[in-house]
Amino acid sequence: MESGEALHNNLATLRSEQIKYRDGILVSVSPAKEDGKGNWLIGYSSKNKSEPDISRKIYYYGDDRAMEAKTNEILAEADSLVQYCKSEAWSLDERISNERKSSHGLWWNVLLPALISALLCYISFRVFYRNRKVSNTVIMLVPAIAIYAVGNYFIIPMGPYGALWTFLYWVISFIVGAYLLNTLLAVRCPRCASYNNATRIASEHRVRKRKEVATYEDGHKEVLSSSTEHTYTDTYMCDECGCTWRHIL
Repeated sequence: MESGEALHNNLATLRSEQIKYRDGILVSVSPAKEDGKGNWLIGYSSKNKSEPDISRKIYYYGDDRAMEAKTNEILAEADSLVQYCKSEAWSLDERISNERKSSHGLWWNVLLPALISALLCYISFRVFYRNRKVSNTVIMLVPAIAIYAVGNYFIIPMGPYGALWTFLYWVISFIVGAYLLNTLLAVRCPRCASYNNATRIASEHRVRKRKEVATYEDGHKEVLSSSTEHTYTDTYMCDECGCTWRHIL
């Protein structure tokens, strides 16, 4: 609606704009009371000066300083909360990583550390096992350092892993690596480092059974748990230097 057609223009700041015309009828709205900023608190409207005055109160929310300060404080707190939520929200990469962890937990948290540990241990063995200048200890330390570096600087940051999954990652890596190296180095002499040049001179299979039994007051006995542990121990002798060692599985 154009300004020349306004019937009531009680928000105008200039008095010359407070009187408007429409179809030749004079409509006047003038302030009767103003606040310190020029806001109209009461406006009087009259038409053709022959009709009774019509009064209307206009309230402005800004005159109460205490309420205004409290409102600003609430708005500032809300803005601060919104900014905090935005700053703490997951980025796109973090959300994708977390979804990958949730969707592929068995692969990412169990199979991946086992595969990496086995691969690094096997590579270390294949590179050094025929080099007699390299001891069995070195062959075990090299993949251990590599497993730690890959897990700590690449796999775990990409997880993301919590404290429990991080602990599980290292446990799986250690068990898989230790088992594989123990198997691969079984016939490598710890003294002269000759490979597959040894004779098995003894073999022992030990069975250990454990049983937990509860005895009640009436003399009745109940087996709470039972387990059987098998230990295989092979003793080898190097055909070159005569060194003997035991391989426990």
